[in-house]
Amino acid sequence: AAPLIDGDRCAASSGCRACVSVCPQDAYTWQDGRVAHDLDACLPCGRCASACPTGAISNPSASPSMIESQVRAIIGTAHGSVGIRFVCSRGSMSPASGLEDVLVPCTSMVPATWMLACLSLGATEARAVPCAESGCPLGLDTSADRANRLAAATLQSVGARPDELVGLLGEGWTSPFGYFAQGGAAGLVEALADAANSSIEVRDESAPMGLVEIDQIGRA
Repeated sequence: AAPLIDGDRCAASSGCRACVSVCPQDAYTWQDGRVAHDLDACLPCGRCASACPTGAISNPSASPSMIESQVRAIIGTAHGSVGIRFVCSRGSMSPASGLEDVLVPCTSMVPATWMLACLSLGATEARAVPCAESGCPLGLDTSADRANRLAAATLQSVGARPDELVGLLGEGWTSPFGYFAQGGAAGLVEALADAANSSIEVRDESAPMGLVEIDQIGRA
């Protein structure tokens, strides 16, 4: 399904071009303070929805609330430990022992915080499967690889293994905005910094905003 755009929440008039920069099909164009969306050119892959800083773009087939509900259902009904594997819906994967698949339009839309969210809800592992592994024709492998790397780097920064995240945060911790929503993603990383009593520093050479550091010390 094509993404839905809320013009009232769009920040294009303030110079935001996040959707334009991430779209692999050039379906978005910035023109005189507004963003135009070409439905014929749209794949869709979902990258714009994940990149939008104001939540103006939503993906009706893979919204944060839908992803959270599915992950919770998988973990809640699992007999024993279970891992989460995000897979492109255009591809196909053979079943893997101990892993359950969550289908998304393309794993290039999956941010690192989604993997951390799965772990904080009780999954023993979580990863986004690159397009090439599942046979997705979009071939957007770099984004999934980067998200997996950033999730691993965040865990390393706080000195935790994937299966230790629930214990680190504490079973009573909950995200007030939803574990997979944009506000919830920031809250999750802040909670990790608080729980580890340390700063989290993750470097990504391709990040458009440069170095992002969350410092627990001195933060209200």
